[in-house]
Amino acid sequence: ALMPVGVLLVIGLIYGANYLSSNFYVEYEYMITNGEMDIDKVVGKKKRSNLISMQVKDFEKFGKLSEAEPESDDTTLVVAYDGDDENAYYAEFSHETYGVVRLIFSPDENILENIKMYLSGKCRMTSGISLQKDSTTE
Repeated sequence: ALMPVGVLLVIGLIYGANYLSSNFYVEYEYMITNGEMDIDKVVGKKKRSNLISMQVKDFEKFGKLSEAEPESDDTTLVVAYDGDDENAYYAEFSHETYGVVRLIFSPDENILENIKMYLSGKCRMTSGISLQKDSTTE
């Protein structure tokens, strides 16, 4: 009589451990459409929620996180990256809901190219990001 209970208990423990471990897997998805950048948080590869949306042209500062000045006390920090500081970028902008925002994220080359297309001239100069294609790769 104890055998079926034990089997059910083991199955329940395996299912519970799998469910819990999948909820620890978090990734961020970045999308740019017509200059609007959306960042979604995906938990366990199945639960998606919009973290923040903004216009790239509104970026006041943009560049490698390692080159960023410390943010001010009234800045809302939005962290949407995998924790690898080497590939992390930051963007600062004013947001209608959150006020002054510093976004920390890790865009791939495609997203970086799209960001460069929509950056304002003022931000381009402060970011140190080259808008020219690297002639060594051609």
